[in-house]
Amino acid sequence: MGGGAAAIVTLCIVLDSFGPWSCPVAEQPERLLQFLADKRAAPTKREAFFPSIEAAADARVKGKDFAISKEVAMVFIGRSLKPAERIDEHGSIHRGFTWRWDRMVRIFDILLDSDAYCQAFISRIACPWLALLSTNGFQSKLSAVTETRTTWLTACPSVTVRIVEGSHHFHLEDAPMAAREISEWICAQDKPDKARM
Repeated sequence: MGGGAAAIVTLCIVLDSFGPWSCPVAEQPERLLQFLADKRAAPTKREAFFPSIEAAADARVKGKDFAISKEVAMVFIGRSLKPAERIDEHGSIHRGFTWRWDRMVRIFDILLDSDAYCQAFISRIACPWLALLSTNGFQSKLSAVTETRTTWLTACPSVTVRIVEGSHHFHLEDAPMAAREISEWICAQDKPDKARM
């Protein structure tokens, strides 16, 4: 929105983000093949089963995605679960929980835009914008992406980049800190149509 509809976006804030995911054009055919393979396999994958919400939170903390603390996992894990049953080898029924989301969201995106496409939109953001980047989020997990995207961000004259402590979910881990960083930045903008808090 900031790049494609610059006339109507007055302020822009991104949390541990560098814009949309991208992929080199040369890698797109292989990505398409991976998507098709994942899509075929998705219906046969056994859903995760957890005997309790706490067990699901423990699994999320140990997951391969961006790390979160147990406390943060417990905050939002409830809305991510749905009741489930599992029958063991003795025929006994066990009640618990499984993930609510569609398993298709866990497979490769069929196609991603190129770096040049994404950069074209980022470079068009004319309004003041704040990029809060975490010390243990994209920066630590995706160093190559970080280096490229940081160059894009810092090339924009209207961007303010701030590094904050925490994971990709730092806004959940320390909500007061995130709110303070955002509100102080908004209040410092010299714009008559400033966003209302």
